[in-house]
Amino acid sequence: MKKLLLLFVAGYGTQAQTYCSPIYTTGCTVGDDINSVFIGNFQDTNTGCTSGNYYVATSDTISIQQTAPTTVSFTSNYSTQYFAIWGDFNSDGDFDDANEFLWASSTNAWNGNVGSIAIPTSVSLGSYRMRIRSNYSASISST
Repeated sequence: MKKLLLLFVAGYGTQAQTYCSPIYTTGCTVGDDINSVFIGNFQDTNTGCTSGNYYVATSDTISIQQTAPTTVSFTSNYSTQYFAIWGDFNSDGDFDDANEFLWASSTNAWNGNVGSIAIPTSVSLGSYRMRIRSNYSASISST
């Protein structure tokens, strides 16, 4: 059973690489947030919003078995949100490369957006940065 370790980041972080900061106009003031995160056995609940209108959790570590489908679920506080997940599997400081986009919700809901991710076999075992994004009213594409 081979596992990858993914560092959970909602928004941005500065660990090993310099990652870009999110750009948004409303943030938490209108419920545009990621309140709870469930990935496999990992859960970070009722995070609310910290300064800057986004949540950063660079100290959290999530173990995911490579190629095994892993359930993901998210909640937001007020509004209907779409969610998406990326992994920086080549550790180049961005989430733009092939196989780094893992999942996007197909519906918007403030509570219980559920899906499944699988880490490709092309990804070497190790620790990687993960980004989770929420978006009000519009689905999120891989780019």
